[in-house]
Amino acid sequence: MKKKLLILACGLLGLSGCVSTSIPNDFKQEETRFTSKVKLSEFNTLSGKYIDKFTTAYFSSYTTKDKTGNKWDDQIRYRADAYKAFYYYGSTKIPLFLQVIVRKSTIQSFNEIIDKYLTWNEKSLQNGDMFTKKIGIVDNYLNTASDMHYWLDITFHSGNEKSNFMIINSCFDVMGSESCSHAATLNIASVKLLKSDIEKLKNDKFKHLDVKNSYN
Repeated sequence: MKKKLLILACGLLGLSGCVSTSIPNDFKQEETRFTSKVKLSEFNTLSGKYIDKFTTAYFSSYTTKDKTGNKWDDQIRYRADAYKAFYYYGSTKIPLFLQVIVRKSTIQSFNEIIDKYLTWNEKSLQNGDMFTKKIGIVDNYLNTASDMHYWLDITFHSGNEKSNFMIINSCFDVMGSESCSHAATLNIASVKLLKSDIEKLKNDKFKHLDVKNSYN
């Protein structure tokens, strides 16, 4: 049972290639790629630096309803390939990627964490301080029919005295056993751009465009 739940979760947390049994019968998603300058990054051991990855951004909306009858949240999602191409669970080979998801219902939590990061960043740069400290969590960040607990664990991390990063781990609890995915990292510029995109999500600025119909 635990293995089945883990395989279910991996596709939602940045471990693609899994078969999810949590998708409800009325599942219907509309997804549109949008232009964003947000870049997910990952630490490169050869260069000793965090390197920006090619990042794609998507806006998604749903007609699906949760167990209480409420429609699933609109969301924005950022995705980039990871340096480590695969994750093995037993004999199962699963592709890895970096991912950050912001649901409408988590906007307040995200903004509070981003504002704290920006405050810490300014103070640490003024003082020349370097440290790593958990900022907080964004709870229940996934649209899912599963009863599993999902959250984002978000950390402030100093690369050096002149640069601080936001590290986002996607986590889940399987029968009392916690696990987190490959971490996505954002520099100060991308954190500010993410805050701007979140404001657009809050104000319903994202729209679906069916450009394919213009190509016949």
